[in-house]
Amino acid sequence: MGALHHRLWQGRLQGFVDGELPPARAARVRAHVADCPDCAAELELLHRMKGAIGRLGTRYAGEAAVERLRRRAEHLGP
Repeated sequence: MGALHHRLWQGRLQGFVDGELPPARAARVRAHVADCPDCAAELELLHRMKGAIGRLGTRYAGEAAVERLRRRAEHLGP
């Protein structure tokens, strides 16, 4: 899938990871991720980032730290 497709789903994936989606939308995200390897990989990355941020605690949860974690997690692979 292309970059536009990825951007469309990226916000939905983040909302899914954060538990912010209503049940019907969360079900659509689960169905989409089951059929889209790119979004499945992004979802896994978001879950890992959230876990890593949670382990760091609030003093490191700034935007720069989030970006560093994203870059590091991308190198780890799915």
